[in-house]
Amino acid sequence: MKEHFLKLNMNWLTADGAYSLDADVEDEYLTYQLPPDAGVAYANMLKTSHNISIYCARHEYDPNFQGEKFNKGNFSGEYESDTFMIGTAFGSQITQEEYLPECTVKLGGNLTLFRHANRFQFDSIQSTTQPMDLTFVTLPTSSLKLLIGEQHTEYLLSALDISDAPSVASHPVPLRITNILKSAISPHLKGRMKQLYSQAKVLEYLCKLIEYIEQQNGLLHHEQKRVSTIHEINDLLSHLEGKLPSIAELAEWACMSAQTLNQEFCKEFGLTIHRFMSKKRLEEAHSTIQETTIPLKTLATRLGYSHVNHFITAFKREFGYTPGSLRR
Repeated sequence: MKEHFLKLNMNWLTADGAYSLDADVEDEYLTYQLPPDAGVAYANMLKTSHNISIYCARHEYDPNFQGEKFNKGNFSGEYESDTFMIGTAFGSQITQEEYLPECTVKLGGNLTLFRHANRFQFDSIQSTTQPMDLTFVTLPTSSLKLLIGEQHTEYLLSALDISDAPSVASHPVPLRITNILKSAISPHLKGRMKQLYSQAKVLEYLCKLIEYIEQQNGLLHHEQKRVSTIHEINDLLSHLEGKLPSIAELAEWACMSAQTLNQEFCKEFGLTIHRFMSKKRLEEAHSTIQETTIPLKTLATRLGYSHVNHFITAFKREFGYTPGSLRR
């Protein structure tokens, strides 16, 4: 099979020189420099049959650097033909200043980037509030048609607003679907088995994504859509660290009023959104304190409390004793 991937250049602003991935290597590991004292980053690029390329990266930031934003550099790539790309981020958000075409897109949280083009160029501006995992998947649109069919391919590109190449867009996708790509490369498998596993993950993701888009386009009964939306809100909140979005922000995303969203959530889960998440996070904190030595201040920040004392007060109100007494 002729190699589809031609080149990928990563001109880090934070390192000496640029990185270029080799199109002939099927399984490549990278370790690259972040800004001085910022932390470490490493990645794995895997290629499977049908010219599917999967790039998974991990960024771990020094605690003193967390909260900063930095322009990581300029990324460019070229392919032999039109290509479908999926981009996800877990833990922090990324803003990309795109050049082909010129626009600004975001990925991270429930936002996923989708691209249809034979080349790309963008600057990547990243948040460092917490460790971040990145996954990018690319495959030729011709391979996409072979794998899911021409009709589904046209439907998918149209629903994502990227029918015409070059184009790029970001859309909210439930984390239950996005998380499939988080584990797209197995650290335990080798050789052909590793490639087959990764290809299966990509196909699972595509099937779930098409199913979700069809649901959102009204092919399910209204009641099923309502329940699906409420569960997606729950899923989103359950996977977020740090400060929670406001009810107004969630209501806008769910296309409901804030009052209706809270009522529907309470009907489905028995608690208001705020009470549900407060209880869930405090229960998680309880387990974390028992099983780790993480500082209470760090834990409070991850849970979204503006001050460790607020966390201690909420913890004592929930369980009847302080987190310090639990640890002792």
